Amino acid sequence: MVLENQSMIDEEIYHSNEKIVNDIYLRTLAINNYSLTDQQVNNLEQIIYQCPSIGGEAVVKARILYELVNDHIFYDDDELCILQGVSSRMAKPNKIREFDLFPNPSNSLVTLNYKIDKGDKGLLKIIDQLGRPIFTGNLIDDNNQLIFDCSNYNQGLYIYQIIINGELQSSKILSIIK
Repeated sequence: MVLENQSMIDEEIYHSNEKIVNDIYLRTLAINNYSLTDQQVNNLEQIIYQCPSIGGEAVVKARILYELVNDHIFYDDDELCILQGVSSRMAKPNKIREFDLFPNPSNSLVTLNYKIDKGDKGLLKIIDQLGRPIFTGNLIDDNNQLIFDCSNYNQGLYIYQIIINGELQSSKILSIIK
């Protein structure tokens, strides 16, 4: 009976988070509004520090929206989940990888400087506001730099994701200006 009640609570959290994040998205990025109200920021702050296993996919979406006001924040999901009573996934070595995308904002060429381990397979994905991938570039372990042209993109905010060996390493916002 207790497990059944716990799963009901988690489902409520998932739905509540999705509703809040979708509402903020529709009132901001979906209509090219890149500023958040104090209430929207407060609502996102209630979600961004949740364990994604508890709060659902909306936690990641909230973090991306929150980058409009603070793009220098780090989330340790293993620690957040442990603090919230969820056991962490299987322990895996903590590799330090470096990524620097510039200029951001941009209107022409964008450079991603990166450092990945030899043998790692990486991708840079650029995703539009509707969630459609519009660019995918391979990250090669002995190259350490990827340059791509965004001059044909519409003005607005895009999500860029860095995926190494099939695992999302970073998801941030790229701003295109004209």
